[in-house]
Amino acid sequence: MAKSYQTMYQNEQRALELTVRDQDGNELTLQSATVEVLDIDSETVVAETAAQVVGNKVSTIISTTVTAQVGLYHVVWTLNYSVYVYKHVTELEVRYLV
Repeated sequence: MAKSYQTMYQNEQRALELTVRDQDGNELTLQSATVEVLDIDSETVVAETAAQVVGNKVSTIISTTVTAQVGLYHVVWTLNYSVYVYKHVTELEVRYLV
């Protein structure tokens, strides 16, 4: 499973985007994707829901449901390409602003 890293600040709300490429660096156009957010203890913070897919980019809005509490979260992406299903985790750190 691949992993990426992102930092946001407490009570921030914005998009989180993932660009998908194959092992040769070519764009991998997805058919669909879902996303869910888990806390550090693997408890569900945001249930699995459809993510927005445009070509080889997939995105979701990270709301204050997630960023209200400082800590580490796992954004789990399920990416559907042809007959293949790929998983990717973005480790999201929510920090105090000051």
